[in-house]
Amino acid sequence: MSKAPRATVITAAYNRSNILYYAIESVRRQTLADWELIIVGDHCTDDSEAVAEGFGDPRITFLNLPENTGGQSAPNNKALEMARGDYIFYLNQDDFYFPDHLESSIAFLEKTGSDIVWCAVASPDYRQRHAEDLSEQNVVVGSATGSGEYDPAEFIVASCWAMRRSAAERTGRWKSGEETTWSPSQEYLFRASRKGCSLKFHRKVSVVGIFSGLRRNSYALREDAETAHYFKLIFDTPGGREHFLQQIAITQGQYIRSSEKLTGDQVLLAFWHLILEKLSLLLGRHPRTLLSYFQYKKDKGFLSSHRKTILGSAEVGRGDLLKLGEKEADALLGGGWAGPEGTHRWSVAPRVQLSINVKADRRPAVLRLVGSPLVSQRVTFTVGGEEIDLELKGMSFGPIDLPLPPDQDRIVLGIAVERMCSASKAGVGVGDTPLGFCLQTVELR
Repeated sequence: MSKAPRATVITAAYNRSNILYYAIESVRRQTLADWELIIVGDHCTDDSEAVAEGFGDPRITFLNLPENTGGQSAPNNKALEMARGDYIFYLNQDDFYFPDHLESSIAFLEKTGSDIVWCAVASPDYRQRHAEDLSEQNVVVGSATGSGEYDPAEFIVASCWAMRRSAAERTGRWKSGEETTWSPSQEYLFRASRKGCSLKFHRKVSVVGIFSGLRRNSYALREDAETAHYFKLIFDTPGGREHFLQQIAITQGQYIRSSEKLTGDQVLLAFWHLILEKLSLLLGRHPRTLLSYFQYKKDKGFLSSHRKTILGSAEVGRGDLLKLGEKEADALLGGGWAGPEGTHRWSVAPRVQLSINVKADRRPAVLRLVGSPLVSQRVTFTVGGEEIDLELKGMSFGPIDLPLPPDQDRIVLGIAVERMCSASKAGVGVGDTPLGFCLQTVELR
């Protein structure tokens, strides 16, 4: 066996090979070359293994679990068993490192003598992920604590951790989603602090987090435009890192200026949250334990709610009618849609998508949409990689039949309008919000 590397990077993967590529490449392009990357798939059924092996890098190991566990804990625990490095890092497949992340984190660990350190994470604003120009997208900073000390109230993303092997051994295994009402990663870090590990904040931004949990249906739709844009900016564009940090500075300044006082209801809610946090701590649990229990009880836990957000809807088939005006339709939609309005909902971005998981024994041949643009224009529908351009009359709501490719387990439908317009400007109502396409129902035929 070869000499143990200085750092082990652990990545739990599941069916998003298109963004896993960037996570892997960010490790390969580190200023510190003495590392191993252990990727454990949670029973991946896409080409994640082929993507990992395609790099031809002996420092990369890919292992696919025989059964899906529905979370990162089992893959992380398996990778910990295999890890040989003096320092342990995690990298969610949605995220990627700045080029000097490994080197600077280890240097800070050694300088401070801490057991675990973490840095700040730069996260592009998920609400603007479909913007025409991502260079103007707001970028916020998270996982930072004002005091520099560990605060369990702050969600500290696993991708920004760096820990000594001894700290990982002292903390033990990751708990599954069934064993904790809160995020397994945050429970793990809280448990590390309770077991005597010293934690310290590294005042440096060296991780980009494209958080799937904030991007509805991100796994179902396999969105990767933000990841590709920011990876190219930081790694391949001269002055790109400086431009990215400038985006952060501008965003922070805007947020400070636009901050408002809390309403009475918000103050009461914050007080209630504080009570639940204190009670959780008195019970020796993570402060979000009781709050998370009540917040995610309907969805059977935090992790179950997270899976529903990123993986999309339950399976449907030929003969089913999907009503977009109902709250349940949220599970179908990507970003850029307004909320349900009883009988319909509007797109509030020029390009939107929805994703439908299909039952294998009831695959449809046609999607029938009942919908219309606000004003007369050309609308482009994309399904199965094929584009269909139709000239549609504003507010017409005639049925639109779109043929489907055979043997698809998931239908991804894209809708793009040429012009956005507000109801007041169109003379059909009140309101200044730019609207695109109004969708009432989707029938599988």
